[in-house]
Amino acid sequence: MAIARDLIGLGIGVLVSSALGWSATMPAGAQLSPPPEETLPLRIDIESTASDTQERADRLLRAAMEFVSNQQTLRFEAEITYDNVFSTGEKAQYTAYQETTLQRPNLLRTDYSGNLRATRFFYDGRSATLQDTDRQFYATSPAPPTVDETIVALRERFNVRLPLSNLLSSDPYALIAPQIESSRYLGLSVVNGLPCHSLLFVGKDVNFQIWIVADGDPVPQKLVINYKNLPGSPQYSALFVNWDFSPAIAPDTFAFVAPEGVGRVRFIPSTDDLP
Repeated sequence: MAIARDLIGLGIGVLVSSALGWSATMPAGAQLSPPPEETLPLRIDIESTASDTQERADRLLRAAMEFVSNQQTLRFEAEITYDNVFSTGEKAQYTAYQETTLQRPNLLRTDYSGNLRATRFFYDGRSATLQDTDRQFYATSPAPPTVDETIVALRERFNVRLPLSNLLSSDPYALIAPQIESSRYLGLSVVNGLPCHSLLFVGKDVNFQIWIVADGDPVPQKLVINYKNLPGSPQYSALFVNWDFSPAIAPDTFAFVAPEGVGRVRFIPSTDDLP
């Protein structure tokens, strides 16, 4: 079963000296004496520390989601990897590439190419079209007047889920936050050559980790989603590259024109009980 759905712990560990390479050789029969009381490390209030890191993680996630949602136009590319779990239990990692262009409130284009499919999606404020470039067909349906409503309508009516669609919402934090049960700030790491805050969020069915630029605008750089309750606990990862918040957009970017020889099919109404 391929995992292509879009969004969306760790115990407190104790490091010992040998794990860090701080071991020493002691004479035979020697005993290790505790250090004087005044040199013992200060006791850490674990509950307070956990609360602080959770608040920081939530604050950074909200800032990043608000920054993205405040952009009237944007374009990004994503280098995607995801696990495909076979019915026999084996798990293989597949790859994909996605380019997304958004102009709020009612224009969207995504181009997706991966191991299992190659598709293009067009939304022009009036209709939504999904083209399968491998199998040479497309489907078109009347659509609501905004990107937010269209994403929901496609999912509910046809079970069509656009990868990374939560990021395209007018309020992505409001979509993501209800799924979070706990969170943790993991520290700084480098992604795409940039210092980033690393954040972990734990949910009932899904955990996700996101890396957000630490200096300047809080732009997401990487996302990893773990579907922990599905067989094989598959992961989905997106590395974001080439963010552009003032892209030059060609007039025909969002308009679909059927290529010659490409057949038209209809969207099949969903029978999925899930929203």
